[in-house]
Amino acid sequence: LRALQADMASDRRRLTTNWLQANAQLYQSPDRIQPDVLALLDAVPSLRPKTEIYTYDDGRTQHLLCIHGTIPIAFRAAAYNIPVAVWLTLDYPREPPIVYVVPTSDMLVRQSPYVDVSGRCDLEYMRNWRAKPDVSNSLFTRRQRCSNVDVFRLSHAPSRASSMP
Repeated sequence: LRALQADMASDRRRLTTNWLQANAQLYQSPDRIQPDVLALLDAVPSLRPKTEIYTYDDGRTQHLLCIHGTIPIAFRAAAYNIPVAVWLTLDYPREPPIVYVVPTSDMLVRQSPYVDVSGRCDLEYMRNWRAKPDVSNSLFTRRQRCSNVDVFRLSHAPSRASSMP
């Protein structure tokens, strides 16, 4: 059974690697996309890559790579799976990723200094991204992958009994 699981994981990684190679060609640094995304997927197995149309605040749209899924966090002895979307702009890694908390239908985003009402994360690390746009600056190689509970201040809709502050 373990050998089969290892084979499946190897096949999944190969397919993901090939998919990333094909979909990173529009990017300024396609050679950086694959290792950074694979590192993130290895660190957080509940995330998956996809491509989708992203609409910027000014109304422009672009077909971008998005890493989406849930990030597990622990808060007050409870486990939470926070749904997120990490968008890579075409100028990545010169520009930081755009990170959103993507609430489910029974969740609400609670505005904080780190998350706006749309769910967009605003971390000091990302605001200072341009200061050091090298491989060590990759969001995916840092311990702070927007998984801090201060960033994810979600509360369940009133129909739910439990909530996060």
